[in-house]
Amino acid sequence: MMAKNSSSTNKYGIKVVKRDSMSGQFVPVEMKLDGPEGERVIKKSAERIYARHSKVIKALANR
Repeated sequence: MMAKNSSSTNKYGIKVVKRDSMSGQFVPVEMKLDGPEGERVIKKSAERIYARHSKVIKALANR
């Protein structure tokens, strides 16, 4: 029998590990998004998001 849900494990037996703030792949950087450079950054970000989540976006659009 498994132990009751604790703060470090859920009911599926997966141990939840707290990440430190610097362990992510990207560190947020403040940048200006106005002008042609900012427009390029925003468009590329949108393309990456769509490429990664296109199936979900299409499924939600067809609801």
